[in-house]
Amino acid sequence: MKLFLIIFSFSLMINSANACDGKKAVSKDAFYNDKVEVTTLLKSSESWDGVKLPAYPKGEVEIQVLQITIPPKMTLPVHFHPVINTGILVKGTMRLNTVDGKSRLFKAGDVFNEVVGTHHYCENMGNEPVLLYVYYVSEKGGKPLTILANSSTDATSE
Repeated sequence: MKLFLIIFSFSLMINSANACDGKKAVSKDAFYNDKVEVTTLLKSSESWDGVKLPAYPKGEVEIQVLQITIPPKMTLPVHFHPVINTGILVKGTMRLNTVDGKSRLFKAGDVFNEVVGTHHYCENMGNEPVLLYVYYVSEKGGKPLTILANSSTDATSE
């Protein structure tokens, strides 16, 4: 998994650098040799519930990666994310539910864009902890990553 994260992060840096300097992006075939496998895990402009993601932040971008462990059978409180984020479910089974009734079950290996600005909650459906890596993209020094419902409290510990 660490190798995946290194390759993923390196790929983000290459694409960001190429986008910023106006040069043509390097194709994965030209960049990697035949011993390196590259698989696109997710390419989407929508969250898991089919809603279009908001515009990319303006200003200086900040990326935060959180490792989240949810105990067995636990349900997180209703909350929302004001920033774009993508999750990789490493271990376990969980269900994401919006308060308006949309729901989707995720299992280990699933990659998804989380809902942005939509109140929702997560349930660990299994008898083992859920291990989740979540990548948040926001404007540096901007909005919190997670806000509890009916509160302006930042629910993240960052």
